[in-house]
Amino acid sequence: MSHTKSLLLFLLAIFVLLLPYNNVLLAEEESGDVLPLALDMFKFDQYLPALDMLEANIDSNKDNFNYWLYIGLARQRTKQLNKALEAYEKAFEINPDANNLKIRINNLKKAISNIDEAQIKDFKTNEEKAQWLLEEADSLRRDKKEEKAFRTFIQAVEYDVKMLGNDKNFIRRGVVYYKLKVEDEAEFSKLFYAIFKYFEGEISEAYKYIKKFRDEDSKKPLTIQKMENEYFKKLAEANNQQKDYEIAEREEKRKKELEKEQAKKAKAESKSKKDSNKSSDKSKKEDIRQLESVISEGTFTYEDDHRFEVKYFTELNKFKIEEYFNSNDSRRKRHIIWELGQTGSQDEEVMNVIIDGLKQETIDYMFVSTDALVKIGVPSAEKAFPVLLSILDSERYDFKEVVVYALGRLRIHPEQVVPKLISLYSEETNESFRKNYSRTAEKFGKVALDYSYKILDERSRVDRKPVAEFIHDMTGEKVEDLINK
Repeated sequence: MSHTKSLLLFLLAIFVLLLPYNNVLLAEEESGDVLPLALDMFKFDQYLPALDMLEANIDSNKDNFNYWLYIGLARQRTKQLNKALEAYEKAFEINPDANNLKIRINNLKKAISNIDEAQIKDFKTNEEKAQWLLEEADSLRRDKKEEKAFRTFIQAVEYDVKMLGNDKNFIRRGVVYYKLKVEDEAEFSKLFYAIFKYFEGEISEAYKYIKKFRDEDSKKPLTIQKMENEYFKKLAEANNQQKDYEIAEREEKRKKELEKEQAKKAKAESKSKKDSNKSSDKSKKEDIRQLESVISEGTFTYEDDHRFEVKYFTELNKFKIEEYFNSNDSRRKRHIIWELGQTGSQDEEVMNVIIDGLKQETIDYMFVSTDALVKIGVPSAEKAFPVLLSILDSERYDFKEVVVYALGRLRIHPEQVVPKLISLYSEETNESFRKNYSRTAEKFGKVALDYSYKILDERSRVDRKPVAEFIHDMTGEKVEDLINK
């Protein structure tokens, strides 16, 4: 079966499974005490689902101060500011002594009066909620808050399955991301890997990993338990696993016991080897624990999580590079160059893509390729230097301006760049362009002046004027003095 056909069948299956989503929320807590779950959902940024649950139980909590406070908070976090104000005011009616709430109400009124009305949300349908969540997820991804972005995308899909057909590469990225997290034994990683494999249509793989997650003995937050139960049920149905899964769990336990016995035997046989590696194993475990503490925050921390970040973007880059060379869509190819630049990767294959972009001979490619080159920087950017130098010899002034700017940012090979800038300066009659060349040379610092003085000394008096003017633009020295020097 082709990938497209299997995806369509999967979308149909998941659509049927997701239809009862809101009904699940309505009946989530029949006791009416949904505040503990709502608060936990807030911690995982599930404000819209929590809000749906709270609003469904308003009748039994009309006089509950905290209830209206939670509703107000959820509405405010989801940009439903007018509705948030209504909830806060109802809470204040219940407890007029809540001074902090009064301050919040006043601040919110000011915010509403100063904000564009179009930015205030009032969701009427699940489709509207899903679209907003997808936009939020995309914004978080651009800010490199990957964990939070993926969890927001999951919510978007739960509100509208059509998001799977317009996923902005979230599914592929999520599979790569959580696969690496599973390898690092990160908290909740098996659950989220299973969800994204489910979205990808790999049902058996997803089912396998959500079963592994269910077997973990660690204490799980209420929100994670809720997600685990919902997706286990969906995956069991999608995988035609309608049989008694308790039997499967017992079989899994027996398998684990057998594996433990085998491991115990292997450990006894290789005790001396284990002892010699004891200290390194302990260090590795401590490293994993440290990473888990960062992962739970939901954002990249470049100092502590740099190792994982490098692995993640390296895996993603493989897909992007392959897509770039197989695509005929120039707009998509330029976007890939931009994305590769954002990673700052020093990978040689990434640089090959950027060099190819420089050779496309259109100004759009030139802008995005030089920008990516500057973001990646040295030493990888060195590989593109011959191409940049050849562009300075072309007849395209617009190309030259873009490349000159990039060379000024990179500050590589001043021994070749400065003479080239002086040559361009000498040939140019446009004063603005001339200034641009001399200002670029200034970015190289003293070394640019040294090369400029050297070129000045090597020229006869009658040929010195352009070089003297070039130096004058950088230092303010008089042109005549330089000519006669």
